[in-house]
Amino acid sequence: MNKTSSKLNISTVMCTYDTYDFLWPNYMKTWNKYWEPDTHNIVIGETISHTEPNFDYVTPGKIREDGKDLWGTRMKMALDMVTTDYVFVMLIDFYLWEPITYQHIEDELIFLNIQQGNKVVMDENAPRAYNLQHLAGNYYKFENHSDYQTSLMPSVWRTDFLKQSLNDNDDPWIFETVGTDRIKGQDNGVYIHMRNDPIFYNVIRKRKYIPEQWGKVKWTDFVEKEGLDDITPHLTNDLTDWS
Repeated sequence: MNKTSSKLNISTVMCTYDTYDFLWPNYMKTWNKYWEPDTHNIVIGETISHTEPNFDYVTPGKIREDGKDLWGTRMKMALDMVTTDYVFVMLIDFYLWEPITYQHIEDELIFLNIQQGNKVVMDENAPRAYNLQHLAGNYYKFENHSDYQTSLMPSVWRTDFLKQSLNDNDDPWIFETVGTDRIKGQDNGVYIHMRNDPIFYNVIRKRKYIPEQWGKVKWTDFVEKEGLDDITPHLTNDLTDWS
């Protein structure tokens, strides 16, 4: 795909674990196919590294305190490398399946600037524990007391807002729930841009299985269409072993 040579004021960050490393080859394949903007792409891992021309892969090691995973600490390390005002964040078990164009991302940045917002989620119109107010078109605003304002669904964040929302001892699941509790009760400038279909396949559910279908797409059809590696043998491992 032709990618614009003009830089947007946004970088990307993806945080992963050693136990999830088997997802990387397919993640990279779908990312390279469908992510079109020319961005600084940061991957913050643990001890396993990869060399790719368009990714900065950072491996600070397994950071634990009294046996607790300090995912938030690693995320802050990654965000310290971000020099743009905005950052797109997506998890390693989300595989893109449609183009995310320069125009898509530019539109989200323009929207956030106009609204003086801090985050816009790029999500399908699916029932979740969101309390929303309609703004205009396909844009909705999270109410002040809504759950999942810090959801890690694919989103464009204001970099400073994400940094301020993180605690060192957060893990991804704590960040989405307790992280939201920490900021509830005020206008956080969090929005969602509803879509008819998801932009990704959520590959791992409940940290142990691949859903047979995501949105309108079946896993077997997706694997065949994209020429993905078979990851099913890895699901016999304990993906929550973060020792």
